[in-house]
Amino acid sequence: MNLLAWLFLSAGFLLQLPQPQVTYPLPGDVLRGRVMVIGSANVEGFRAYELAFTYPGHLEQALFLIYRSENPVQDGILGTWDTTLIVDGEYELVLTVFRAEAAPITVIVPSLQVRNDIPAVTSTPVLLQPMLTAQATWVVQVSQATFTPLPANPAEVTSSRLARFVVITTLSMLAGLFLFAFLLRPRDR
Repeated sequence: MNLLAWLFLSAGFLLQLPQPQVTYPLPGDVLRGRVMVIGSANVEGFRAYELAFTYPGHLEQALFLIYRSENPVQDGILGTWDTTLIVDGEYELVLTVFRAEAAPITVIVPSLQVRNDIPAVTSTPVLLQPMLTAQATWVVQVSQATFTPLPANPAEVTSSRLARFVVITTLSMLAGLFLFAFLLRPRDR
């Protein structure tokens, strides 16, 4: 490959503009409470972005605004979605980035399950190292769900405890009967 072609390809990779994206939540995630929506809304000719939700397959009929901003975001918090204000069910998250003199770009995150009334397994955020840029930025990576084991129940009745109880109770009753029989036996004078 000649030097000119290499420079052209390298410049293309370096000048590649970011695309709008939602990095959290992801399709299939179970959501509850206030959810921070993380991603990027920063493109050439950026004017504003809107974060909204809709029912599956109803993008044109019913779109509910969550947040609107005229400030671009790159790998940060796009907005907070309070899922306690809606009924549990399946939803789609919609990020629309408006550009000057260009059509808007829309990103849809499908199959989000809102479950506020049902206890859900939550993802554990893992804090990674800060990325040093013009300002410090923390990167949050969400790992797979983890289950918290319950502590042992101290009042749990096991078969060995039950057997011990039956043996002790039976021996106590037999001892009581023998004592009663001994005290009531006819005495020789």
